[in-house]
Amino acid sequence: MLRNLVLREIRKAQLVKKGDFVLKNGEKTETYLDIRAIISSPKSFSFMTQALASLIHNHIPDQDVALCGVPYGALPFATALSLNMNIPLIILRETRKKYGLKNIIVGASSTPRNIILIEDVITTGASALAAVEVLKEEGYTVVMLISIALRSPAKEAELRCLFPYYSLFTMDELLIEAPEQWSSHLDPRPQVWREAIARKGTNIVLAYDQPDVNRLFRLVKRIGTKIIGLKIHSEILSMSKDQEAQLIKLCKQNTIFLWEDRKMNDIAATVEKQMKKYERTRDFISIAPTSGPHVLAIPSSLGFFIVAEMSSIDNCFTSSTSARIASYIDTFPYNVCGVICQDELWFDLPFLSIKPGISRSRHDDGQGQQYSTISGKKPDLFVIGRAIVDSKVPEEAIEYFLE
Repeated sequence: MLRNLVLREIRKAQLVKKGDFVLKNGEKTETYLDIRAIISSPKSFSFMTQALASLIHNHIPDQDVALCGVPYGALPFATALSLNMNIPLIILRETRKKYGLKNIIVGASSTPRNIILIEDVITTGASALAAVEVLKEEGYTVVMLISIALRSPAKEAELRCLFPYYSLFTMDELLIEAPEQWSSHLDPRPQVWREAIARKGTNIVLAYDQPDVNRLFRLVKRIGTKIIGLKIHSEILSMSKDQEAQLIKLCKQNTIFLWEDRKMNDIAATVEKQMKKYERTRDFISIAPTSGPHVLAIPSSLGFFIVAEMSSIDNCFTSSTSARIASYIDTFPYNVCGVICQDELWFDLPFLSIKPGISRSRHDDGQGQQYSTISGKKPDLFVIGRAIVDSKVPEEAIEYFLE
């Protein structure tokens, strides 16, 4: 998924340019990869960085290493990777300073001498190989070369004769808009509910965060034909077993999925025990996997809705966090059925795209919740709470959002 999202961002930003260009080696070309420009978009840059981090993680040697970017185009990527992966960074200058310390490398003397070298685009590999030689003269050994893009496939075998070399994208992948490739282990439930959405003619999930269970029953009876999902919090409702059974029956009668918005975020061993409580009574459960990827590997009958972004003001789900969560979904996609998000980057995936924080107008509630309206490209599901629940005529309120 992560590579697909990065490709989308590259194409959206039009980083593959068409025209008449001359490359550094003097070669003329009609295609130029302006990959470095991605640094101007923090979200795109974060996702690119995480994709590179995942590539390195899959091949990283079992030894202490440091990162270095080929000067100077790859320096932002090497710096971002250092912060993302908590790996030391050294900076290689293009020329040695003639004053001060007169060094060509910036970095602590205690930095590991084994280097993962980062390059943005490799055509002939000359810049990368020149950097390798300078590093060697300074007592460093390049143990791996990573690039964002490889222009010349013939160079791959040549470089791999010298050290392990991996590229995030080939030129063909950047130029040809082929169908996106997805894991063969995806959960079938998103497609089942997409079909239900089409049949029922609604993509609205009702968010109910009130303690009055009977009020919830009355509300579902009134607008049950107009919603496809119901998001609740057991801690707020405190239902009896009979009330729980009644709610499940109401949902089944109206083809409504029941979502426990628990936002699980502990270690996997703990979350697995917590989930047991809901496996017989809920269809989906939300997970905020900030504890790491293994929480997504828990075997469960529940479908997982993954929190990738939040609608609240100044929340901790930065672009870097969201990108890392995308990499977790790549690793353990098995029970993932939906992604809770705000940005349209997450729309049109095999998983349900779920956008909360929807109201009639853009405003905040004074407690950090930031509401947006239905506009632009639409996700699979909108989550709407108070704008319907607090309405005197909920039928009319929901029709406003369905129009």
